[in-house]
Amino acid sequence: MKVAIILLAVLVGAAAVVTQIKLTHKESRRMKLLKAGLWEKHLRRKQLFRARYFHSKLVGIQNANDYDDMEYTGNITIGTPATQEFIVVLDTGSSNLWIPDSSCTNSDCKKKNVFRQAASSTYKKNGGSWSVSYGDGSQASGILGQDVMTFGGAHEPQLQIKDQIFGQAKKMSGFGNDVVDGILGLGFTDLADAGVTPPLINAVENKLLDKPMFTVWLAARGTRQDEVGGVFTYGDYDHVNCGQEIESVPLTVAAYWQFKLAGISAGSYSNNKGWEAISDTGTSFIGGPSTVVEKIATALGGEYDYYNDLYFIDCNAKNGPLNLKIGSNTYAISEDNYIVEVDTNLCVIAMFKEEYGGWGPAWTIGDPFIREFCQIHYIEEEKIGFAKAIH
Repeated sequence: MKVAIILLAVLVGAAAVVTQIKLTHKESRRMKLLKAGLWEKHLRRKQLFRARYFHSKLVGIQNANDYDDMEYTGNITIGTPATQEFIVVLDTGSSNLWIPDSSCTNSDCKKKNVFRQAASSTYKKNGGSWSVSYGDGSQASGILGQDVMTFGGAHEPQLQIKDQIFGQAKKMSGFGNDVVDGILGLGFTDLADAGVTPPLINAVENKLLDKPMFTVWLAARGTRQDEVGGVFTYGDYDHVNCGQEIESVPLTVAAYWQFKLAGISAGSYSNNKGWEAISDTGTSFIGGPSTVVEKIATALGGEYDYYNDLYFIDCNAKNGPLNLKIGSNTYAISEDNYIVEVDTNLCVIAMFKEEYGGWGPAWTIGDPFIREFCQIHYIEEEKIGFAKAIH
């Protein structure tokens, strides 16, 4: 693969490991299109897709995520020998693992690393099929296969999972200009298309991790393209990059990493209505109900731009934190994390209006919050914890 995940350490116990892996920071699709003046065109296409989706009776299509904001990637290998390497989104907002198959002939697959089942001595046919459709209009579908999957790049010590079922994309659209080959979902089985057990859940069920948990730490904003952007620690807590005070709340639904957001406030505006929310490493902004996002953005000093559907703000604005109330604690997101520079002296508030249709989580809590607070995912206990990130 073009950019390898660096395996920091593998601590081997009797039959379990702690694996700490560095992430690579990439410029999101949103940022690229904004700089190129093409975001408005893309936005209209996405809005058309969503209008068609919400008014259709399609079955078997999962409106799981929106990868316009994907900023962090990692590497995996599939097959034996472990030389078939893929760049993937490490995504807590979905649960399927899929990569392009060598049989994919459409244009989106031409620049991707593709899986060649004949080159793997451990590959097994599954006989199943899968199909996903994402909130940005991108889609992928194909067959299911089964093989050895590893967290980490080729020629490195890795967390290895045998007989992992994964998607082989025979068709994909909307990913042609992205650096990623596929998606590695880190949510729960209930969220997965075709009922496939996600790789990390598989690892826990087979007692491959020292502890049934993983921790996410993201580097401070300002990380350059292709530089290390964070660390995923599988099997333990990240004692180096995260503070020692951890506050946790139970998941309301173990599908996404979903919890109760008790309230949100900024400046003179406060709302304690309470909503369902998810922690999502696949989203570089924070998304929520349009009326609330509008009031929050206004309180922070943002000005709405209709054509780009974004809130522009003075890059040097100091209007106080964006506060999230979770459990009995209030978590403050600083200006450094919710103000994003899209071009020289041109900044936006890292929030977007999310149309959730009255079902599912109302808020998608992405990277601005995750950069400020480490996310500790307790898989068996079905809870999520937060600790101050160390930068």
